[in-house]
Amino acid sequence: MTIKSVEAKASDRLRLYVVDMLHRAEAMIPDLEPLDCPDAAYTRISDDVEGQGLGVERQTEDSLREAERDGVTIPDRNMFSDNDISASTLSKKPRPGFERMVAYVLTRQITRVYAYSNSRLTRRPMELEVLIQLAEQYGLTIRTAVSGDDNLNTADGRMTARIKAAVDAAEAEKTSERVKRQKQQRLAGGLPPGSRYRTFGYTRDWQPIEGEAAIVRETFDRVARGESVNAVTRDLIARGVKPVSGGEWRFQVTARMLESRIYAGRLSYKGQDAGPSKVPALITESQFQAAQNRERKAAWNARTGLLSGIAVCSRCNTAMNLSEGAYVCARIAGGCGAVRIKREWLDNATDSVIWFLMMWKRTQELTNTGTSTDTADEAEALVTQLDREIEEVQQALGAGDMDLADALPVLKEKRARRAKAAEDAEAALSAANDETWRDWDEYVSSDVSSKRTMIRRHLTAVMVSPATLRGRSTYDPDRFRVVTVYRDAEGKVLEFSGRGCGQLREARDMHMATDPSRFDRIHIEWGQGTRLVKGPQEGILESDRGGARIEHHIEGGTIAFDMPV
Repeated sequence: MTIKSVEAKASDRLRLYVVDMLHRAEAMIPDLEPLDCPDAAYTRISDDVEGQGLGVERQTEDSLREAERDGVTIPDRNMFSDNDISASTLSKKPRPGFERMVAYVLTRQITRVYAYSNSRLTRRPMELEVLIQLAEQYGLTIRTAVSGDDNLNTADGRMTARIKAAVDAAEAEKTSERVKRQKQQRLAGGLPPGSRYRTFGYTRDWQPIEGEAAIVRETFDRVARGESVNAVTRDLIARGVKPVSGGEWRFQVTARMLESRIYAGRLSYKGQDAGPSKVPALITESQFQAAQNRERKAAWNARTGLLSGIAVCSRCNTAMNLSEGAYVCARIAGGCGAVRIKREWLDNATDSVIWFLMMWKRTQELTNTGTSTDTADEAEALVTQLDREIEEVQQALGAGDMDLADALPVLKEKRARRAKAAEDAEAALSAANDETWRDWDEYVSSDVSSKRTMIRRHLTAVMVSPATLRGRSTYDPDRFRVVTVYRDAEGKVLEFSGRGCGQLREARDMHMATDPSRFDRIHIEWGQGTRLVKGPQEGILESDRGGARIEHHIEGGTIAFDMPV
């Protein structure tokens, strides 16, 4: 690449930036209200820590005082402001106040702008070029309280303004470098980078606030159990819970809380795990991970049907949704519009399969050799060891025995290994003990969101075929089948037809109608495999003591209940 090509690209970038900003300003012109005064004032503060706009107020006073020296009174509608928005070269935030002021200049309703300093107008050299264009073509003049007045219509004035803009941009970049270095040093010392507001649940010096901490624990627990973020948010709003910034609690506040590792005693930087924190943890890492595995969906798109989006039309493979008490394949959703089935038929069938899978999964847990548990223990031991090593490096850094430049790569390597070990431990624990499988009574009493979370993890789909029998009230068990994510002992996908679901429901009702304490052993036989749910692991199919045996023969296998006499 030649020097000329680099210059051409830089020139093109500048031209595009100027044109783009002018186009955005032009788009605002139709909505502008007419002004009676050609003079305006612009104020900006990049970091309003106080949250009260006091910095902008101070700039306004100085700018208006400068205008008064010229005998100019600036009305309120001619005041333009961007509060808590940076104007540095590193900022990507738009400045609506600045761009609205530019729109008025384009309509020639503003010809003079007062500001506290050049840096308050902009720290971006490319934005200065916009102001130069406005000065040359629209006669804009700029007055500042402390930076002097640069005549942008002369070569010397433009040179001076550009030098000042370059200095301001460099100062902004130096500030950014200092802030980044400070964040790295805090992370290396086991502390969060810090933010404008305190974190919900903690004081400014990172001590737990018990009332808020209880809400944090409750939120993670409810979401981990399958309740939707939207449902939790609505409940917090109804209870009058407020975020630290004031105002009303929102869906985004709950979502950010659930993604914050600091509650689990971990640091985070640029969205990545940055090692253990010295801040007291409010939840365990397993609770944090369980909340990350939630079903993610928009706050405004909460499903009301148990199988909405899970039931699938077998004719066109379109997801079906609930409408007037039935799951339908709607044309408006891209479906064929030819398949409709009553809600209770599919919901009851799915509940029966979930009940069976609860029992079937427990048999696997009882007959497992413990390999997953051993793997989890090894991974957790490695996590603990790496935590100790990271803490040792942090202590050496704090005591001055190690330089920051030497500590950062060591911490980065150990934190990466620690993240991988934690991921392995979580996967092994999930395989050894799936926490989404709870008691049947708890499943039945859960809300729709919690049930859907369980169903989505353990069912692939509920396939529904078009009706072959006349009448919407005619039940046809051959119309649908429930497909799970599991395979039986022969390697076949575990799925149930409508008839199989009916048989499972009978077995479930028989089981639930009998006192569980009376069961000696519960057996499930599927394919060539035999699984023991309750009783000694080495138990056999026939009861040693004799007694009653209840068997349910279902397509593909048998569920048997042994009860003592």
